[in-house]
Amino acid sequence: MVNKIRSIFYKEAITNNKNIQANFEFIKAYQKELDNLVKMKVYNPKIKIPKGEVHKDEIEPINTTFNIRRDKTRKARIVCRGDLQSESSYSNIETSILNMNSLKMLLILANNNNLRLRTLDINHAFLYASIDENFFITHPNDSRMVTPLHKALYGLKQSPKRWNDTLKRFMNSIGMHDSVSSHGLYVSKNGKVMIAAYVNDCITAGQDEKDIDSLVSQLQHEYSFQIIGTMENGKLDTNTLGLD
Repeated sequence: MVNKIRSIFYKEAITNNKNIQANFEFIKAYQKELDNLVKMKVYNPKIKIPKGEVHKDEIEPINTTFNIRRDKTRKARIVCRGDLQSESSYSNIETSILNMNSLKMLLILANNNNLRLRTLDINHAFLYASIDENFFITHPNDSRMVTPLHKALYGLKQSPKRWNDTLKRFMNSIGMHDSVSSHGLYVSKNGKVMIAAYVNDCITAGQDEKDIDSLVSQLQHEYSFQIIGTMENGKLDTNTLGLD
């Protein structure tokens, strides 16, 4: 089940919000998002450049969205306005993603061979990917200033490709490879463990729990994630990678 009821923007959440408690919760969520962007080196808050000193095509507009969850908690996300992105700021943005048929094949193999499954949710996936372009965003603490953007912030047209390429390089570095016919479905050289990756959602499969533990351990050295499900009594959460 999706754990949110609606999304709103900064003006409604903070600027014009007269509910003191709600306003406080939104500000806290916003600060948490800023802290995470700094932690993941998306931008350096100490660098402030006057907007007039940067070409306008290099400045990517940003927005802040807030999700109000069913449990009443708030989550903020700062995103780029990809719909306003200059065409000169990107070229090849096509990327191959996991085919649902490949995922179904993995689940069939798991069912027929009694494989053990584990599902993972990588936190802030795109922010692990660096960008090559010379981009700036409005400084979150000073709208008169801009600051260099270093990571594939959500909303940039090239962010999905940057993340997929980053994940693929890491998977290859630990001996996991996909194929032209099954992008996003990575298999170990000995064939003992597999992992299907769709954006930030992953599902691992293997005959031996130790093989899965080893893969998960390697992932933990590179990414922060949550283990959100395991195979229990031959059943897995039906929302796996968006399947219902």
